[in-house]
Amino acid sequence: MTIDIQGLPGGLVQNTGDNAQLPQTPVQTAGHQGGPVQSPDTVNLTQSATRLRHIEGSIGELPVVDAQRVEGVQRQLATGSFSIDPVSTAGKLLEMELNLS
Repeated sequence: MTIDIQGLPGGLVQNTGDNAQLPQTPVQTAGHQGGPVQSPDTVNLTQSATRLRHIEGSIGELPVVDAQRVEGVQRQLATGSFSIDPVSTAGKLLEMELNLS
């Protein structure tokens, strides 16, 4: 299967999954005439992005499951005291669905 990508010769674009078979020719970007690159690309993170990265790291350290809650539900199931409130459950499902959109 050949994928047509504009700007590349058809012989270089093959969906073989093995990049070792492609010719080792240098790729030039539009407007670049070769020679030294004037300035390297840089990325600056905003304060919000830095905070989000920190929060993501903190969340990653939290346990996936609340063990105490699981034990409580298991105990209620074992004793037959676990009850389901259909109205509350439906309301929470609707709230979750609304938050997704």
